[in-house]
Order: sequence, then C-alpha cells, then structure tokens
Amino acid sequence: MNHYPRHIGDFNNATRHLTRIERSIYSDLLDVYYDTEQPLTADTKKLARRIVASSAEELDALQSVLDEFFVLASDGYHNKRCDEEIAAYHSKAEKASASAKARWSKTPTANAQSSQCETDANAMRTHNERNANQNQNQNQNQNQNQNQEFLSASQENKTTPNGSLPPAQDADAPHTEPAEAVDDLAKPQPKAKTKAKSAEVLSATDLINRFSVDSCVAADWLAVRKAKRAPLTETAMAGIEREAHAAGLAVCEAIRVCAEQGWQGFKADWYANLRSSSKGGHVIPIKQHSRHSGRENFSDVDYAAGAF
Repeated sequence: MNHYPRHIGDFNNATRHLTRIERSIYSDLLDVYYDTEQPLTADTKKLARRIVASSAEELDALQSVLDEFFVLASDGYHNKRCDEEIAAYHSKAEKASASAKARWSKTPTANAQSSQCETDANAMRTHNERNANQNQNQNQNQNQNQNQEFLSASQENKTTPNGSLPPAQDADAPHTEPAEAVDDLAKPQPKAKTKAKSAEVLSATDLINRFSVDSCVAADWLAVRKAKRAPLTETAMAGIEREAHAAGLAVCEAIRVCAEQGWQGFKADWYANLRSSSKGGHVIPIKQHSRHSGRENFSDVDYAAGAF
C-alpha cells in the first residue's frame, strides 16, 4: 500500500498513555505493516533492526507495544485494524480492475455498430444518388422528345418571311436543366450539434485514495452535498483544498468537519468561528447593527422637534 488512512483522533486516543518513544515505535510498526501488507515478523530482533530500535529503552518499548496492540499468531504479529484496512484496499482494487475490464470489453461492439451505421449510410447515399441521376436522365430524354415534336409541327405549319423553313434545332445540342432540377443532395448539410462534455464528478473512492478520507466520512459528506444538489467537481474540490490549507488543516480533517457540521463546503473563516465558539461552550451570535445608534427606549422622544 502506498498510503493508508491515519485518523489523528483515533491514534491519539489509543496512544495517549504511551511515552514518546512508544508512540514513535508504534507508528513505525504501522508503516511496516501497511508497506508489506502482511503481519509483522515474530522475530523481535529482526523487527527491531527493521525500525532501527537498538537501545535498551527502545527494545523494552517495542515489546510493550507488541504486547498491547498486536496479537502473536503462527505467521507473526497481527493487528485487527491493519488487517481490515488491507482487505478493504484489495477489495477496491479488484472491483476497479473488473470495472475497467468490463468497460473495455464493450468497446469492440460499439466500434462494430459504428462501422455498420457508416456502411448503411454510405449505401443509402449511393442509392439516392443513383435514383436522382436516373430521374434526371429520364427528364432530359423526355424534354428532348417534346422539343423534337414541337419543331416538327412548326416546320409543317409555318415558314419564314422569305418562304424558307426555319432551321431545325440540333438534337445533340447541350440541354440546360431548370434550376428546380438541381439535386438537393448536393447542398451542404448542417453539422450535427454535439453536447458539451459535463464536468467530472468525484466519488467517495476518489476522496479515500487521493486525500485519505475515512470511508464513512466520505459517504456522509457526499450525502450532504447530494441533498443540496451540489455535485463534487474538481473545481469545487480545489477550492476546499485551498481553504483547508489556509485553516492549517489536512484535507481529510477539513472534510470530517464538513460532515460533522453538515457543511456543503469548507471555508477557513467558518472553521475559525467554529473553534472560537466551541471554546466558550456556546455559539457567539453575530451582532446586528441598528440605524437607531443603540437607542432602546423611544418613550421620551419628542417627535414634534424631530426624533433623530
């Protein structure tokens, strides 16, 4: 594991009675446990060398911490909380891998459907163009036949002023089609509008993996935001990170405060007000300023002379 959730309150409550050396050794043992993802070795000499504990005081502290927080089994020293966190980590990794495989397995089908749609569209376009060309040729032949009949009738019934027949129209001359015969398919088609890509919404897994937020805290806070119809985007998360640093808190602790107070977001001045209120045991109300400059009794005011 590259990281693991370290809850400051839980750690302090569990180790408040320990000496500084014992607290330091306990912290080192947790790092080794999560780094190797397996129980600590039962060989205390190797374990002491691993965490660089050499003095008699450090060796005594090591044994005291092992006896209090770990259980010796056949494969080494176990810690219940560590085993649960490692199991949860592996479960999330397996689910993410299965989801990715399922997503990629759908891609060939989508590509095949897209190719089939393009093939159908090309076939339809070719069919339409062939029909349009065929209709145009039929109209052209029909017009030529009508022109020939008209010229023949004119030559039989009419003559020019000098008695000669008008020249016959060349049947092979180029024929001009009316503007209505222009193929509509040649006109440029409007481009389909594409929908704007929606902002990516962060999930509880993102909060756990990126900011070491407790899973329950992450779920509670996202429920608060969902009730207020405020999806957690990258922009919103960046603002919360900035305010958390301004308040001197880790992001995971800022989110815990939001979940406990029912806050949709986090502001450094909100947290400052919360701390100042909790010190006095009550919430400090905001003073409302009056335009009457603090006057409480108006019975002695002579309104005929002007009240203010």
